[in-house]
Amino acid sequence: MNLKKTIETEYKTVDSSLTKEIPIKEEEHFLTDYLREWNTNELSPYISAQKILKKITYTKEDITSFSVYLSHLENEIDLSFVGIFFSVLINEHFKKIKNQIATKLRGIDTKGTINNSLPYKIITSHLETEIDNLGNRNNGAHVEIIGDAGYNLGANMQDGEIVVYGNCLSPVGFFMHHGKITVKKAGDEFGKGLQGGTLFAEETGILCGEKMQKGTIHIAEEYNFGKHGMLLAAGGEIYFNNKKMYP
Repeated sequence: MNLKKTIETEYKTVDSSLTKEIPIKEEEHFLTDYLREWNTNELSPYISAQKILKKITYTKEDITSFSVYLSHLENEIDLSFVGIFFSVLINEHFKKIKNQIATKLRGIDTKGTINNSLPYKIITSHLETEIDNLGNRNNGAHVEIIGDAGYNLGANMQDGEIVVYGNCLSPVGFFMHHGKITVKKAGDEFGKGLQGGTLFAEETGILCGEKMQKGTIHIAEEYNFGKHGMLLAAGGEIYFNNKKMYP
């Protein structure tokens, strides 16, 4: 398998129109007040977002359009923290969709159809801030990030898929259990503490797989001891350019 070719092919599936001209509406997005409420709450960020977002109804398209609107808030809110808010937006919406599908399958409600095939799209390519904690605790959703991501992408991910059409900081897949994450260029500690699932990157920094226990890491580039340092995994498998480097 030509991993690099596979990754580059996957990147070409992104809707290029999203990265050319991003329409940013002037009117305030309806999710802004909920973000402000969350930003001033002293509870745990994840729990606080759950309590706030369970009260409202929104769509996949609302999540995407809100990510576009974030450029209006860069001078008001530290956007590096809002990845938790977006993670909960996706996780709560995906949970509702799964419950609706389960209800239909049980025959309780047979009217209408539910389309869950389209991914959740978050656009970051127009922002100056790199957003941390995107895909946190993902439990089955397919998430596409158009642009770069910050720290802790896919941390504690339980299932699903995340594709980043750009670069990200370290670590990726921290304590991830299942699912798949694909990024273009990753920082250090790619797959730190990985408990399962599969990670792909065209290139990465040092300490790849540090303290990983299970799962698989694929890097498209050649392993270079001077660049990547020692492999510090305690389990799982690590491949560089399809060559197994660990164990």
